[in-house]
Amino acid sequence: MALLGLLYTILVMFAYQGHHIVENVRTVFRIFVPMILYFIIMWGGAFALVFWLSRREGDKGVFGYEMAVVQAFTAGSNNFVCYVSARSESS
Repeated sequence: MALLGLLYTILVMFAYQGHHIVENVRTVFRIFVPMILYFIIMWGGAFALVFWLSRREGDKGVFGYEMAVVQAFTAGSNNFVCYVSARSESS
């Protein structure tokens, strides 16, 4: 239920602020494009590193595909938390 509530909240926020997003497309892309590139680079790099380490260590079961995916999403999501915190402090 909490996940559905969060999704509903995000949809409502974007629905109410949609006209601001459309009016400021250039600013939105100036923020959006670097963040997406960061996510892709961090996700791919973390996934490749952890997956490579799992293959290098052999079948010891320490790492693996599942751990690589978890670590990749963790590495990719760190920028979004820092960005939101920085914007909150500067406001």
